[in-house]
Amino acid sequence: MPPWTILAEGTEATDDTVGLAMELCLRTRTVRLGVRAISSGDPPMWHGAVVRGFFEGERTDWAAAVRWLQQVEAQAILEGLREAYGAEHLWSGDWVGQWTDEAWAALQALHSEVARRVAQSAYWT
Repeated sequence: MPPWTILAEGTEATDDTVGLAMELCLRTRTVRLGVRAISSGDPPMWHGAVVRGFFEGERTDWAAAVRWLQQVEAQAILEGLREAYGAEHLWSGDWVGQWTDEAWAALQALHSEVARRVAQSAYWT
């Protein structure tokens, strides 16, 4: 399998409506680190095809998290997530994710590891 795509976009949550976040799209094998709206999303997120988790802090440097996500350990967790996850493409064009207990546990472990690295460089103004 090719490695997952890891993207870092934006490092500063400028107001109370946004936060530092990680989004995973298991269908496209993409992890996005960046600033996201806290209370919104789009249909893939509403239906569980994309999952978003937030981190503490207003600003961060994603470098340590990106480096870890590119390593063998993190790539293995991501592959395990992908294997324990299913998605169905509906007639409406929407993707609906099916998350097993194993996938949720792996996702939590991944989020915890990334959060630890984000916390090392996160700060508030």
